Amino acid sequence: MVDDKILAAAQEERFTRIKHDESFPTNAVQYCLKEANCKLDEIDHVVFYEKPFLKFDRLLETYLSFAPSGFGSFVRAMPQWLKQKLHLPREIKKGLPGEWKKPLVFTKHHESHAASAFFPSPFEEAAILTMDGVGEWDAATVGVGNGNQMKLIKFLIDTTITWLTLPLFYFLVFTPFALLLRAIGKADMKHPNKNLPSYWKNTDQPTSPKQYLRQF
Repeated sequence: MVDDKILAAAQEERFTRIKHDESFPTNAVQYCLKEANCKLDEIDHVVFYEKPFLKFDRLLETYLSFAPSGFGSFVRAMPQWLKQKLHLPREIKKGLPGEWKKPLVFTKHHESHAASAFFPSPFEEAAILTMDGVGEWDAATVGVGNGNQMKLIKFLIDTTITWLTLPLFYFLVFTPFALLLRAIGKADMKHPNKNLPSYWKNTDQPTSPKQYLRQF
């Protein structure tokens, strides 16, 4: 991004063809730099979408609360956390195509979702709702966006209304919709032209609320 304009964006899975690819987004970074016609030393900030230490705190407390029933999951999860996820500044600097000495910024998980929905939209003011299971401690957030500011009200993981709403929304909306798309052959990793290097293609940004809503 430059000021309030998005110059490029991409997901690593569009290049590697691996759904939910967890590897460092090397191809996506290279694409964005090339598309924006800039070099790494021209970038002011690199931003990561959640706070790893806060999430690790939630995981530990959850495992302790349900011990010993979650011991198997704990044993499987800890090596990756101790080796990689708790050292994200090191991993990010190592993966970038060049030396990085400028700030690394870590935002909260639901703040990232809310920002990606509100700030690119054509609305000056809007209500915001994020529902994504669990981020660090929050399971869902509601809030208001106004200009270049957001204010979010958070629903904690143990809030009854959150765990009642999320399963209902998932099973009544997301699951039938996903099954329908799969039935009609709209699998998102398929592409008729296998020679294309990426699924990404440039599209014009919506200029009116009506055009923005038509995307959905």
